[in-house]
Amino acid sequence: SDVGTCADANGSSVTEADQAGFAVDALRGWTQTFGSFTGPLLWFQIRDGGSDPANPDDHFGLLRSDRSAKPAYDAFAQFVATGVAPPHARPGFPDPSPAPTPVPDPTPNPNPTPPPAPTPGPDPVPDPTPPVAPPVTAGACLRNGSTRTMSGSQVDRFTDSIDRPTTVDARTATWTQVDAWPISITGSGSVCWSGGTVIGTYDTGTPWDVFHSTGAFNIANPGSVVEDLRIHNYGDGIRIRAGASHWEVRGAHLSYIHDDCVEDDKLHSGVVTDSFFDGCYVGFSTRPTAADSVSDGHANTFVVDGSLVRLRPMPTVYKGNAPGHGGFFKWDTDQGRSPRLVLRHDVFRVDQQPNHGSLGLPDGYDVECSGNTIVWLGDGPFPEAPSWRAKCPDTRIVTAKSVWDDAVAVWTRQHS
Repeated sequence: SDVGTCADANGSSVTEADQAGFAVDALRGWTQTFGSFTGPLLWFQIRDGGSDPANPDDHFGLLRSDRSAKPAYDAFAQFVATGVAPPHARPGFPDPSPAPTPVPDPTPNPNPTPPPAPTPGPDPVPDPTPPVAPPVTAGACLRNGSTRTMSGSQVDRFTDSIDRPTTVDARTATWTQVDAWPISITGSGSVCWSGGTVIGTYDTGTPWDVFHSTGAFNIANPGSVVEDLRIHNYGDGIRIRAGASHWEVRGAHLSYIHDDCVEDDKLHSGVVTDSFFDGCYVGFSTRPTAADSVSDGHANTFVVDGSLVRLRPMPTVYKGNAPGHGGFFKWDTDQGRSPRLVLRHDVFRVDQQPNHGSLGLPDGYDVECSGNTIVWLGDGPFPEAPSWRAKCPDTRIVTAKSVWDDAVAVWTRQHS
């Protein structure tokens, strides 16, 4: 039997991330259920037949027409080689892998030695208005079974331990300043979390060390997917905790995040795709704490694909003058334990030099990359152009804000 799914970078049929999920679901079903009576499974097709966005027949490939790999290629190859679903895969047929031991609810990150009080500076453009909830649309998660529904204004933390594959439909649910850790999921079952809005009401003078002990969405379940989640005004946005191997974040929209937009400090493999990070203090973190001598992700991969990432100067900072921020990537450069970094078709915006960290790519790591753009709105030339050009020669570096605005307009249109 032949199977295939049309997907292009614009998502005019299905998104490339969803194509990866469909590919793995087909392989799972064929190997575990219907292969005995359907005969060989043939994927249509290996490479896109063309690049015409108006012609769906051009976009069935696992590879794009220029031979660059879509997420489906990596997902297909990993499942064929290992029988285990990679991060792109949606929960469906379970992977034949043992469940990890559940871990307890999160405790605040250990605080560093408090830095000296920052030198006052002009506040950035304030963002006190809570975000509008995302549209109530059915994501890929909701095509699975075993769905639990959350709706309305929530007054309690979501702290469930989930030990079997479960979909949570939170499209109409809102958590407004519900604790420092409003959503914290543990257990051995994969979770497909769809939608929801998490809003913090912290004022602009809240110290950075307070934000350092907050996290909007925390998950410790293996093989989990978080899609279409909206987060505003917290410390960490999405925290991937011990046990949450092979995770995926897709279609997420985070803003005014005062620490890490995505923290994967336990160094798991994971994928961020088709997401909009409109204001991070640090973009992505895979740096274990000083007390963690066990986590080792050097054989894992951290993918950012088709996403928008903006570093935003925050009114309170870890160190240096305020307003300020850190770098795009916080990797373990001391012992080299962080995952390999893959960047495809992303747009990064930054308006000033960082207070600490770097705007460059992680030192000591090879980076796989293609089709990325840096929008530099600071003074002078982009300071880390040599770092990006050395590892990602096709990176486009521009100084026109319209490039960012156009990318945001496209993402917003596709998600409205």
